[in-house]
Amino acid sequence: MNSYELIAGYGFKLVARKRYSVQEMRDKLEAYTGKHKKLKKVDTEEEVERFMSRLMELKYLDDGQFIKDYVAERMKFRPRGKRLLRLELIKKKISKIDIEKFFSENSIDEEGAAERLLRSKVKRWRGEQVWSQKAKAYRFLAGKGFDRDAIYRAVGRCYNLVE
Repeated sequence: MNSYELIAGYGFKLVARKRYSVQEMRDKLEAYTGKHKKLKKVDTEEEVERFMSRLMELKYLDDGQFIKDYVAERMKFRPRGKRLLRLELIKKKISKIDIEKFFSENSIDEEGAAERLLRSKVKRWRGEQVWSQKAKAYRFLAGKGFDRDAIYRAVGRCYNLVE
């Protein structure tokens, strides 16, 4: 097997399991080529870039689509505010320019997500004083990356119904 085939085999195995950002995939492939005994450093950089181009051509790698899918999945299953979503995307090695472009072009219902998340927690705090519940709610939502306005509105809606 030549170096491109080894890199491609490993790369396709990775994308079969989960989605990666462009830089995450590049890092994975470079780490693989550095550890693999049959691959020579001189050839591998070009082969990695060639394979990366192929993945992009096949639409397996697309940071714009990665951001859309990641945010949609996050908001559906484990809601977060914009602040925390930005940090998570930076950890995924997405460029800050792409992240800001996405958030400027797409609206996210932070208030709705904060309210849904809070309603799932309010039941656990029922035995406590209302002021204590509200304080916990503010801290909880702030920890999830929601902005101040979304937190105040979500807490207001939840506790006007609970009280």
